[in-house]
Amino acid sequence: MKALIIMKEAQCGWLREIIPNQHPGMMPLCNKPLLEYLLDFTVLCGCDHIRFVMDSPDSGLEDYFGNGSRWGVALSYSPARTSDDLDTTLKKNSRFCEDTSLLILDGFFF
Repeated sequence: MKALIIMKEAQCGWLREIIPNQHPGMMPLCNKPLLEYLLDFTVLCGCDHIRFVMDSPDSGLEDYFGNGSRWGVALSYSPARTSDDLDTTLKKNSRFCEDTSLLILDGFFF
């Protein structure tokens, strides 16, 4: 099973006001980045290939999560445009999404 975790800047702009110098996905909550909770959820659901789709990539985020080996999954990253809707995102990631079930987390929530 695979997962797309889609996080757009517009969905988490309020976090930029709180932590302007840090990617919103890296906001610590109980000593763990907020985005890690979504990653953990996908792992608990049985996903072994996970892709972060973001319109505001950050090297610190990729340094922290790496290739996903720490969680026992294959983790990859895909850029998105602010204007991309879900259909466009799925088309851009169609090769990643083929041949298996897909879990989509679209939005930044906790």
